Parts: sequence; structure tokens; C-alpha cells
Amino acid sequence: MDRKDKEILYYLDKDVRISYTKLAKITKTSQETVRYRINNLIKDEIIKKFIVIINVTKLGVIPYQLLLKLQNTDENIKEKAINSLKEDHRIAWIANTEGNYDLAIIIAAKSPSDLQEVIKKVYKILSKKIIKKTISVHISGQFFPRDYLINKRRDKAAFASYLAENKIIKLDKVESQICTILAKDGKASFVDIASKMNMSADAIAKRFKKLKEEGIITGSLLILNQEKIGQLY
Repeated sequence: MDRKDKEILYYLDKDVRISYTKLAKITKTSQETVRYRINNLIKDEIIKKFIVIINVTKLGVIPYQLLLKLQNTDENIKEKAINSLKEDHRIAWIANTEGNYDLAIIIAAKSPSDLQEVIKKVYKILSKKIIKKTISVHISGQFFPRDYLINKRRDKAAFASYLAENKIIKLDKVESQICTILAKDGKASFVDIASKMNMSADAIAKRFKKLKEEGIITGSLLILNQEKIGQLY
């Protein structure tokens, strides 16, 4: 991966929906080159996924972080636990860690009872192996660009953020479907989304704009293979 690849990753990470035309102009190369390099980054599994950031707190969902310290475990046991837990739709993120804790889990819960249900499931899977736990709630969060990719000095401003609010927004069926599709593929075009939903691309574009204006869609980012770009997370 050369500097041009990293430059493309940097700008694509800030906006996964950026057009090839605009990305080519920013990186001073051709559209064909940009498309070719992105396809190779996907093929080489450097880019794992394109993500649209959805502020779930506006939908009545609160992110909780659960940190676990385990005993008498090995990598196989932890991997088996991760595979079991990731089947639960309320598990938004899970990581195998080293240090004071062995597992880090983000739980997207709609209520304390919802949270408790997930925690009970975690305890059932890991049985008596948990010796320490810490639970915290995410009140707000900020996402910053990967300045290290191009050795750029950190900007103070985040390119995306979320803040837990009391006001809950109810999505209609169309908006919910759009968010579901974009959560799986943040780079899905309006045309592709429209064909799946039997709607026009213009109608999808208007709904997308509305979701951004309401602060439900707050940005986007790449899920990268950190090891392949020489970084630890």
C-alpha cells in the first residue's frame, strides 16, 4: 500500500459516499485509477466495510459499554464466546482485548431491562469465567479522521458525532429500510437502494437528506484491517 492508497483511504474514510469524480479531483488522479485502487483495497481485505454512522440515541437506543476480565480462558474460548454473542442484534460491537480486560462489548439497548437481558446472556455463555466487569453508558461520542494515514496534524473538529437526547424520532417504514440497507453497505447508491425498495432514486435521495438534517445519519467511516495498514487499535 503506497501513499496514494493511504490518501484515498483518508478521504474515503471521511465520506464513504464521496463520488469517484470528487475523490479523483482531491487526490489528483483519474476516476479510473481511484476505482481500481479502491477495488484492490477491498480485494486485499484492507477495506473490510463501508459504514454509515447512525445516531441510534435519537431512535431511543442507548449504547452501553461492557468490559470483562476473564479467568481460565484461552483464545479459542474467547472466539467461541464472540461468535455466540455477535448473533444478538443488540450487540453492536465486540473486541478481543489485552490488558486490564479481555473482552469489550458495545450493547445497543432500548431499556434497562433490555440491557439486563443481554448481560444475562453474556453471563450464561461465559459462565464462571468472569471475575471483573465494568459497565458504562455512552452519553456522547466523536469520530475523528485518520490523520495518521497521511501524516496530517490532527484537526480539532470531529467529522461526525452523536449526543444522547431525550427527544426520540420515530422512523417510518421507508426511513427504517434505508437505514438498514446503509448500515450493511454505507456506499450503496440511491439507485441500488431504490431498486430494492421499488422507489425512485430521487425519492431515496430526499429521504436520505431528511435523515441527515434530523441528525440521524451523522457521517460515515471505513472499517479497516488495522494490522494490514500497520496500526494497532
